[in-house]
Amino acid sequence: MDDFELWLNGCRENNTVIFKLPEPGLYKTWNEHIVNHNVIRGTPVYHVWKNGKRVYCGLNYLEAVKKAENE
Repeated sequence: MDDFELWLNGCRENNTVIFKLPEPGLYKTWNEHIVNHNVIRGTPVYHVWKNGKRVYCGLNYLEAVKKAENE
């Protein structure tokens, strides 16, 4: 099992939502919880994965896109 698969399993175990973005290897994650019958979504975090290794993890979408396109 590579680092990417371990990350996927960790997200599942922690109820982290994973959304695949159009750029190769770029994902957005966030957590959700319910408060007074309202869904509250946490701050999105962007991840770039190449060949089973994470090359970027952060809050800046534009930086993540640059990493995804240049790696």
